[in-house]
Amino acid sequence: QAEDGIRDVERSRGLGDVYKRQKHNDGEPISHNKRRVFRTILASKFGFHSNAPSMPCVPVSTQECHREKHGTCGAAPCPALGTRLLDRGEWRHDPRAVEAVKKEGKALVDAGVWNQTTVTERADLVAQAKSSGRSIHMGNLMSICSIKFAEMEAKDHVHKGRIVFRGDDVRTETGAYAIFQELSSCPTNVSDANANVAYGSIAGNSTSQADAVKAYVQSKLKSLCPTWVAIPRELWHPSWEARGFVRPMCRLERALYGHPEAGGHWEAHLTEAILKMGGEKIPNHLSSFWFPQQKLFLTIYVDDLLLPGPTSEHTAFWERLGKVVEIEPPTNLDRFIGRGHVVRDATPKGRTVMFDMCEFAQSAVDQYKEITGQTSLKSASTPFCPDGSLTVDGDVEKGELAGVACSVLMKQLWLARLARPDLQKPIGDLASRVTTWSRNCDKKLHRLVCYLNSSKRDRLMGKVYDPPEQLQL
Repeated sequence: QAEDGIRDVERSRGLGDVYKRQKHNDGEPISHNKRRVFRTILASKFGFHSNAPSMPCVPVSTQECHREKHGTCGAAPCPALGTRLLDRGEWRHDPRAVEAVKKEGKALVDAGVWNQTTVTERADLVAQAKSSGRSIHMGNLMSICSIKFAEMEAKDHVHKGRIVFRGDDVRTETGAYAIFQELSSCPTNVSDANANVAYGSIAGNSTSQADAVKAYVQSKLKSLCPTWVAIPRELWHPSWEARGFVRPMCRLERALYGHPEAGGHWEAHLTEAILKMGGEKIPNHLSSFWFPQQKLFLTIYVDDLLLPGPTSEHTAFWERLGKVVEIEPPTNLDRFIGRGHVVRDATPKGRTVMFDMCEFAQSAVDQYKEITGQTSLKSASTPFCPDGSLTVDGDVEKGELAGVACSVLMKQLWLARLARPDLQKPIGDLASRVTTWSRNCDKKLHRLVCYLNSSKRDRLMGKVYDPPEQLQL
């Protein structure tokens, strides 16, 4: 019946003559295969799907309900400090926000991030680049403003401005997307940070830390092509409007946040300064340096610097580094890569350090409660389900938390890597099932969170009481 229908369509539209007139390049009549192609197209176009390949269609499944991302865990409200990000239309009508953005822009100009003396109209800049044959990169600055302590009264609000480079839309003078250098930063890892803390626990040693101030913009932007940025109107120089500028562009001189190469340039700048101070790279340990004369061990995570070694050498080191890199006043070991450190039992033979992530553990439990709607969890002495609690059918049925398992596990994995190695095995087992998540996985995750909730005050403790001559790093 379908075949007859196709023939009717062919006759009604005079396609029989088309088949006869259709020729190959060599002049032969249309082949049988090409005739089959024509007939397949007709079948699919005019509804004879039994003669044309098509994907099967099934009703949309309604088994999985939409998950509300902003639920409540049922816990009592507690005091907190909040920062609210303002959209552009909102902060442009807030005088305090505009002032905060201008203040940040002035600080960047004073630091030489972009050169206002190079201001050029965009159209003229493009014409100059095309006539000279030298390629350029053109991007945009983005102004951001947020309110710190937003939960308090308006008189207590603190407006904070930020200026970043929009790395998602950088073009050349021809309008093509810009291509950047193969640069990347290599911050330290958890193992090196732990070795750093251990070295600072040896008798006679201590650990101090400091943050680099506006780290990226301390380094020059050494791109292969000159980079120009469009200046937002709120950051214009007062004379530009009178000079008739419509879209003024300035040369970007420093590695502003958001530029794809900024991290690489900052790391190269800091590494060069450290090597000039006598530091030596430690092979196979990223962003880690050894100072043989002072016996100091420096570990860097982007703009966080961690320094263990003889206590008497710390002050002189930070003073020397502060002359070439702008840093905040150094402090004793406290918080590094999101992990708190509590020094206990310091004696002439060594000291004990506890890795404190109790608040992070509580936030991981709260996240699970918010997603599942549970308000209480049972006590659990281990992170593993008891024997006999998992069924064979439970490995076949899809779990209810399949869509959010990655989010929950990744948060817990960070906790496990930094301070809770007892969680690594159960988290690793569940992470291998994120694409085949089952009802049994739901039960295993629930048990894991029950254990985490029962042990959230547990802290990893390390101590070093051995003489330095018996240790090897």
